[in-house]
Amino acid sequence: MNKPKLFILFNTIVAFLWIIFLYLINNQKYFLYPNLSNNNLIIFVNIYIYFSIIILGSIVLYWWLYRLNSQLVENNLSNLKRIVPIYRDYLPVFLGIVIVSLSLKSNYPSIVEICIFLFLFIIFYMSKIAFLNPLLFLLGFRIYKLETDKTEYILISNEKDYKNMLNEHLEIKKLDEEILIHIKENK
Repeated sequence: MNKPKLFILFNTIVAFLWIIFLYLINNQKYFLYPNLSNNNLIIFVNIYIYFSIIILGSIVLYWWLYRLNSQLVENNLSNLKRIVPIYRDYLPVFLGIVIVSLSLKSNYPSIVEICIFLFLFIIFYMSKIAFLNPLLFLLGFRIYKLETDKTEYILISNEKDYKNMLNEHLEIKKLDEEILIHIKENK
């Protein structure tokens, strides 16, 4: 598996951890001292561990995205028509998966829970909604739909003013057949 595909898989895992951790917190399933689930300190420590894992994964994604940007070859897109934020399109699917995970109760057998989350992970991976990782958004990355005459792409960029992106020459690099990145280096 090449580096961009591994990046996409790792991004999906990190974004899906939000779903898993919401489920664990909602059902009071904890890593540390699961028998003491009524102790507020134990609950706080477990939630801190959950979010630390997500933050660490997001920082690794941030670093990896900059590394990939320096390694990939620049592509020219012909007939660039439109760039729009993708959040309106993908947020309903993301929230639907969050609601499904919050509605699951822990009275199912473990194998059923694993199968449900595996199915949700596959949907997450195939639909590319994993790029809605909230921490990547807070780290300055935005996700856009980039339309050309022939196809649509998902564009990961640290450029916040997408309206001006159409007017300038973009240094776009291809992550895979559907995903492009555009990272402006701070000078």
